[in-house]
Amino acid sequence: MGNDAKNQRKTVILEGLFIILCAICLVLPQWHRQGLILGMDVSFQYNRFYEAYMQLRTGHWNFFQSLFSFDQSGRIVNAVYGNGLAYLGGLIMWKLHDWLQFQMLMAFLCELTAGFTMLAFLRRLRLRSWIAVSGAVLYMSSFVVNTWILNQSVTGWGAALLPLVFIAGVAVLDNHRKSFNPILLGSAMALLVMTHLVSALLGAIALVPFFIVGFMQSRQRSQLIQKGLVAVVTAIILAGSSLLGLFEVQSSNHLYTPWHNKHMMDATANLSTGDNGMITIGLIFSVLFVFQIVLVLSSWRRRTTQERVLTATGAVFLILSSKLFPWVSVAKQSDFMAGLQFPWRFSVIAFILLLAGFGLTLQRWITAVAQREEIMRALYATGAIILAMTAMTLIDTRTSYWHGDNPTGAGDNAQIIHTRDPKKIRAIFADKNLLVGIQNLQRPNPDYLPLPANKHQNKMHGYTLYDREIIHNTLPVKKQITADNALEYTWHQKNAATVTVPAIIYAHSAVRVNGVATAPAKIKKTGIGAARIQAKQGQNTLVVGYQQPRLLPIILIIQIIAWVGVCMAGIKALVRWGIRRPSKHENTRGDDPQDVRIK
Repeated sequence: MGNDAKNQRKTVILEGLFIILCAICLVLPQWHRQGLILGMDVSFQYNRFYEAYMQLRTGHWNFFQSLFSFDQSGRIVNAVYGNGLAYLGGLIMWKLHDWLQFQMLMAFLCELTAGFTMLAFLRRLRLRSWIAVSGAVLYMSSFVVNTWILNQSVTGWGAALLPLVFIAGVAVLDNHRKSFNPILLGSAMALLVMTHLVSALLGAIALVPFFIVGFMQSRQRSQLIQKGLVAVVTAIILAGSSLLGLFEVQSSNHLYTPWHNKHMMDATANLSTGDNGMITIGLIFSVLFVFQIVLVLSSWRRRTTQERVLTATGAVFLILSSKLFPWVSVAKQSDFMAGLQFPWRFSVIAFILLLAGFGLTLQRWITAVAQREEIMRALYATGAIILAMTAMTLIDTRTSYWHGDNPTGAGDNAQIIHTRDPKKIRAIFADKNLLVGIQNLQRPNPDYLPLPANKHQNKMHGYTLYDREIIHNTLPVKKQITADNALEYTWHQKNAATVTVPAIIYAHSAVRVNGVATAPAKIKKTGIGAARIQAKQGQNTLVVGYQQPRLLPIILIIQIIAWVGVCMAGIKALVRWGIRRPSKHENTRGDDPQDVRIK
C-alpha cells in the first residue's frame, strides 16, 4: 500500500477519534453530575421509548397502539411519529434499564451522529481535514443539535441526520462526474422520515435548489431524473412502515395535529452577540454566517456553483427562521405553517449549509496564500473550542437542576409532576420500575388523538379533556394486555350508567364491549376519542385492539430486507475503500474544489 493511501487512512481514523472525543466531552458535564435533564419534551418522548422498550421486552407487539405507555390509553403515537428512533431508543433501554444511563447514551449517540455526518459532508466538499473537523465540532456544539440533550426535542436528531441529505445534494451538482448516488439520498431521507418528519420535509425543500441547478448544468438530464426517481422509490421502500402508519391513521381519522403556534414571531432565531440558543444564533455563528453571505453576494461571479448554491440556500433558510419573514400573517393564513410551530427549526438548514460555504471560503483563502493557513487554522479551531465549551457549560447548567430544589427546572414540567418534593422526584426516576418515572410526569398532550369529524380543533380544550379523561380519570379500571396484543379494561359498576373509559377509539379499532364485538362508529366518544360506554351493573369489560392493515407484515419484511441490503452495500464500499489505492488524479489533500460555475 502506497504512502498516500496510508496517510489518507490515518487521517480518517484521527478525524473519527477526534469526533468521538468531542462527543464524549459534550456529555461529560452530565456524567460528572450524574443528573437527569427533564426538558420540555421529556414526558412525550420518554413515553414513546418506554412503549418500544416494553414491546421488545415482553413480546407484546402492536405497531399502532400504545399498550404500556401514555396511561395504557391505547392512543397511537409511534406509528405516526418517528417509529425508527422510538425502537432504537427502546432497544437501548432494554439493555440499560436505567433512565439516567439511557439519557446519557442517547445524548452521546446524537452528538456522535451529528459529528460524523457533518464531517462526511464537509469532506465530500473536499475540504482540508482541519477545516472539516472544526466545522463538524462547531455543528455538534450548536443548539440545533444540543436541543435533544437540553429539551429532549427530536429536532436534534433530525439535525444530526440532515447533513447526509446534502452529501447527495452536492453530488447532484457534480452529476457530470456520475457521483450522485440515489441509494444514498433515498437512505438518508428514509432515516429522517423514521426519525422526524418535519426534518425530512425541511431536507426535501432544501434539496430543490441543488436539483434545479444540477438539472440546468447537466448534459444528462434524463439520467438525473431517473436517479431522482430511484431515490424517491428507495426512500419509500426503506421507510415503508412509517409511511404506511401515517397514511393508515391520517386517512381514516380526523386527528389532533401538533400545536398551532399563532405567535410564531416569538419563536424565531435571530442574529445576536451572546451565546447560541433556541432563539439566538450567537456571536460566533452570527459573524460567520453574515460574513459568508455578504462575501458571496459581493463576489457572485467569482464564486463556484457549490459556493453559490450552499450560501444562497443557507441564507434563504436563515431568513425563514428569523423575524425578517412575516410569520404573524403567515400563521394566521395557514394552519399548516402554524403547525410547524417554531420558525427557528429552519435555521438547522442554515447552520449546515453556511458552515459548509464558509469552509469553502476559508479553503480558497488558504490555497491563494499559504502563509495564512496557520493563522486561520488557529482562529477557526479557537472558535470551535469556545463554542464547544459554551455548549458544555449550558448542558452543565441544565444538569445542575437535578440535584437542587427544583429537579424539573430544566423544562416547564413543574405543573405536571405529581410531587414537588425534590428527593421524591429523584427517587421516582431512580426506581427500577421505569414506568414510575413517566407515570409521575405526564403532560396532557393530545397530538394524534381522534377528533370528532364535526368539531374544529381546540388544542387547549384537548389538553383539558386528556388530563381529565385519561390521566386523572376516576373510573376504577383494571388494565391488562390480552394474548392477541389488545388492551382490556375491567371495572365494577354499582349501578348501570354511561361512563368514560380511559381508552382511545380510532376508526379502525377492534372493539368488544362485555364480550360483544362493536363497530367503532357505534361507540360514543368524547372530544378526544375516549370511549363512552353504557355500563351495566356489576362487572364490565372493554377490549380495544387495532385492525392492522394486511400489507403491514409484507411491508415490514421488504423494509428489513432492503435495509440489510443497504447496510451490506455500505460495508462493501467501506472495505473496497480500505483496500484500494488512490489514483494519481485523486485529491487526497483536500485542496480547492473544482471551479464549476452555472452557465
